Amino acid sequence: MRSPRMAAILVALVLASCATALPPAVRVTDLKGLAGTYSGTMNEASRLTRPARIVVQGDGRFEITVAAPAGFRTTGLLVLEPDGTLSYEYDTIKGKGVVYEGDDRRVIILNQAGGSATTTVDRRLP
Repeated sequence: MRSPRMAAILVALVLASCATALPPAVRVTDLKGLAGTYSGTMNEASRLTRPARIVVQGDGRFEITVAAPAGFRTTGLLVLEPDGTLSYEYDTIKGKGVVYEGDDRRVIILNQAGGSATTTVDRRLP
């Protein structure tokens, strides 16, 4: 009985070590600097992880597209918080965001209030 348990632990450790490490978190001072197209995934507690794309405008407006099943496309707004993080809203969904930069890429992670969904998107920096 210990052998299957150990195997499961080893598999979890291997999978965790394969995950892409995040660059350091950065303090956002201007939404214009975030403008661009980001691709990644939305991971919802009650659904499978699905491909996602976010197009951010310089004024904080954004469009998010999430693939099927139960995909959607809508617009929202990013707001710069005093601590350099983000808050966001689209439809009736609200949450917080953090920006990470390093290794010539920018990662934005949006965590829905209540913890039911996390969207992780990134793009290469010029």
